[in-house]
Amino acid sequence: MEESIIKTEEGNKNGYSIANVYEEFLSFRQRRVSTLKLYAFAYRLFVDFIGTESALIKDINSKQVSNFINWLSENYSGNSGYVVYCIIKSLFNFADKQYFIDVNPCNLVDTRRRLNRQHHHQALTDRQMAICENDFWHSFDTSKNKQWGKDMLTDTKSDAFFRMCFMLGYYLQGLALVDVLSLRVTQVKLRKATGESMYVIETCRRKTGKGVKIVIPESHANRHRLFTLVYESAVNSKREYLLPVMDRLGDDEHYIYNKVNRLNCDLSRKLKQWWRRLNKSELKRYPIDLKNTSYYSCRHTFATLYLQNPNANISELASLMGRNTEYIDTYIREIESEKTISNASDKVYGRKKRQQEDDERKQILKNQKAIMEMQKQILERLK
Repeated sequence: MEESIIKTEEGNKNGYSIANVYEEFLSFRQRRVSTLKLYAFAYRLFVDFIGTESALIKDINSKQVSNFINWLSENYSGNSGYVVYCIIKSLFNFADKQYFIDVNPCNLVDTRRRLNRQHHHQALTDRQMAICENDFWHSFDTSKNKQWGKDMLTDTKSDAFFRMCFMLGYYLQGLALVDVLSLRVTQVKLRKATGESMYVIETCRRKTGKGVKIVIPESHANRHRLFTLVYESAVNSKREYLLPVMDRLGDDEHYIYNKVNRLNCDLSRKLKQWWRRLNKSELKRYPIDLKNTSYYSCRHTFATLYLQNPNANISELASLMGRNTEYIDTYIREIESEKTISNASDKVYGRKKRQQEDDERKQILKNQKAIMEMQKQILERLK
C-alpha cells in the first residue's frame, strides 16, 4: 500500500500519459479476451480522436471529452457509442481514484449531451410469440410461386429475410444476431437418436467466449422445418455460412460497431413494422411494446418462456443460452448430452405439443362422458 502511494506521488510530479494510465487500468481489471478487445478498441478510438497517446491524462479537459461524445453520436449508434464512452469514463474514474488527475473531465460534461442508451430487450408473451410464429408460417405457406421462401433465404433486404432472422434466433435458443450470422455449415451435424433425426449445432458466443450446443429434433416441427430450409439452402449454394450475410461482410473483429450493427438497426426497424401490423389485427387487446422490443427480444423471450415451466433449472438455462457463469460454474454441473439438451429445450418449443395432447385428453374424457350418458338413457328406456 505504501509503495503504491509513493509511486502515485512521484507520478503526479511529472504527470502520467494516457498510455501509462491505460496499462495500469488493465492491470487492475481482469477480463476475458473478448472484453479486452472491446477495451482496446474503445481506447484506440479515443487516442486517435485526441491525436496521440503520449498526451498527459491530466491535460485532457471536459471540452475534448464532450467533442468525443459528439463524434461518437455522429458515427455510431446510441448503444455502441454508449459502450465506448462508458469504457473511457471508467478509465478516467480509475485515474481519479489513483490520484493521477486532479479533476475528472467526465464529471464536467453536460448530461444532456451524453449518448442515450436504448433498451430494446423486452420479452414477448407466449401469446404474442405464438401469433408472430403463425403469421410467419402463414406468409410462407400462402406466398405465390414460393417467393416468400426464396426472399427469406437470399434477399437480405426483404421483409421475409428479417422476419426469418428473428424466428431463427428464437428457434436457436435466443442466439444473438452476430452469432446467428456467424454460424458455419461445418458446425452443423445431422444425427439420429431413438429413431428421431436431429440437428446438432456447436458454436461459441462472441460476447462471452462460451460454447453453446443446440439440438433441434424433428418433434419440434416448426423449429426443424425452418432450420432445414436454411441449412439445405446453404449446402446447395455451397456457402461457408448458413446465412448469406457474413459471406458478403467478412468476419470483422469490430462487428458490433459497424457492419452487423447497422444490419441490426435495419432488422429492428423492419420487425417494428411487422409488429405494428399485428398490433392492429391479432394483437389488438395485448399489443407488443414497439418502443422496448427489437431482435434481441427473441433471447429474452426464450428465457422468459423457459422460466415459466415449473421444472425450470437455472443451470440448464445458462447452458442453453451460452450465458457466462464465471462466478457460479464451480457449483453447477452444466448439461452436455444431446438428449438432455433436447429435453431441456422441449420445455419451450414442445409446449404446443403438450397443449395438443392435453386438448386431446380432454376431448376423450368428454366423449366418454357423453357415451356414458347415452348408455344411462338407453338403460332407463329398457326398464
